[in-house]
Amino acid sequence: MPILYYRSGVLSEIEFYREVENVRFEEIQFFVDDGLECLRYLEARNGGAVVNVGAVLFQNLGLTTGRLDEAVVEAHTVTAFQKGLWDDKVVKFDRISFQ
Repeated sequence: MPILYYRSGVLSEIEFYREVENVRFEEIQFFVDDGLECLRYLEARNGGAVVNVGAVLFQNLGLTTGRLDEAVVEAHTVTAFQKGLWDDKVVKFDRISFQ
């Protein structure tokens, strides 16, 4: 089951782990497709990527991921979030490229 987060009674985030089947964004299927390829696709669609402590932020798409390119698959996550939720946190992130 995905984990749902609420702020002030409004759904703000949905977090998915490997156990959740059929997690998709456009043409990619998370936890099935190659993790590095997923990150490359999201980076291209987002216009870049930033990272902080293993969390990769695709702010324009409203998504964060764990490092899907790393070997510890138990740490692989995908979170869809409400617009503006990460705006004040993005300054703590560093640019990263998977290309």
